[in-house]
Amino acid sequence: MSGKRPLIGIALDSQETGCFADFPYFAVRRHYFQAVYEAGGDALGFPHDRERLDFILETFDGFVFPGGDDIDPDFFGEELHPTVKKVHTERSAFEIDLIKKAVELDKPVLGVCMGMQHLAVARGGGIIQDIVDQTSTDHNHWQKPATTSKHDLKVEEGTLLHQIIGANVAEINSVHHQAVRDDGDYIVSGRAHDGIVEAIEVPGKKFCMGVQWHPEFYVDPDFGINQIDRKLFEAFVKAAAA
Repeated sequence: MSGKRPLIGIALDSQETGCFADFPYFAVRRHYFQAVYEAGGDALGFPHDRERLDFILETFDGFVFPGGDDIDPDFFGEELHPTVKKVHTERSAFEIDLIKKAVELDKPVLGVCMGMQHLAVARGGGIIQDIVDQTSTDHNHWQKPATTSKHDLKVEEGTLLHQIIGANVAEINSVHHQAVRDDGDYIVSGRAHDGIVEAIEVPGKKFCMGVQWHPEFYVDPDFGINQIDRKLFEAFVKAAAA
């Protein structure tokens, strides 16, 4: 990619306790940064700080919303399922608001796993809180280690995802127990063989997409290079550069 490298903002996850004397901290896996760098962009992490929301919107050319834990079902009007054990209400509230504003401004958005679910909720969609209990699938979507879990992705023709991948079927990793419902202001561009939503996008935008798998893992030498995931990040960064 020639010219100025776009600056991508990567939302940081938060934990109240950790390895640093049990102090709260912000962090995110380095895979996300490396994937952006390799795609031609620069990246900085940002915390969920509502007082700096406008500054964050103005600073970055595009946004990556990474994976994380579960979403508080209050955000989509449901009771808490018993398998939902860890939610980050403050992070979810901030990211959902930021996504809404970023989409309005047509700034490129890539949501990954929990980030995809935040995009869905921001667009009025709901979440399947536990795939095993709330669907009839016989497939295990919660596979670990994530770097070796795989299943097929069926890609919808005519979508941006299909344009990027250039194929009707792809192979993706699978490490999630929740999933997006097909009931928001977006289109479903990819599903697993059992019908579980694996990708959504908002038409008419430069780039506004959520994927349930982890495309950033392609930079992990233990996982190998996945050209499909590389193409996804390259398309996102190219949209941000525009």
